[in-house]
Amino acid sequence: MKGDNGASITEYDGKNFGTYSNNVYALLTKDAADPGKLRSGFSDVTSGSHDDAPPTTATLARALGDLNHLKKDYLD
Repeated sequence: MKGDNGASITEYDGKNFGTYSNNVYALLTKDAADPGKLRSGFSDVTSGSHDDAPPTTATLARALGDLNHLKKDYLD
């Protein structure tokens, strides 16, 4: 499956990641662990309640590393 070359960023205005996340996960096919890395990073940095403790520095560093890896593999 390949991305839609005719897609526009404006198609996503006003939508949150949950609206289209399953479509994104389906495109992460280079490594079986890639969808899990994106899911984990998303849930780690968007815990929900504003009363929750913020993520640790180590958690943020891992999420950043995973996102940089995914960007390099799929977008660069």
